[in-house]
Amino acid sequence: MASETWQQATLALPWDGPLMIRVAFCESTDNPNAVNGSSFGLFQVEGETSDNPLVQVEDAFRLWQVQGIGAWASSERCWG
Repeated sequence: MASETWQQATLALPWDGPLMIRVAFCESTDNPNAVNGSSFGLFQVEGETSDNPLVQVEDAFRLWQVQGIGAWASSERCWG
């Protein structure tokens, strides 16, 4: 769906969508253009990711599949 928001995409995936929306706020204040060193996007994924928020959600989901919520442990005091 072309008009799908990143929040809707986050909630549609088989992970804790509401938690991951909080993670994105803590990591980037919901800014898909946020940059912090080598981390980028809504979820501050390290390395390359798209400037498209929906692709950033997919990238974060793939990271979550490998590392779980621990990938965002540094911001846990905010979202936890």
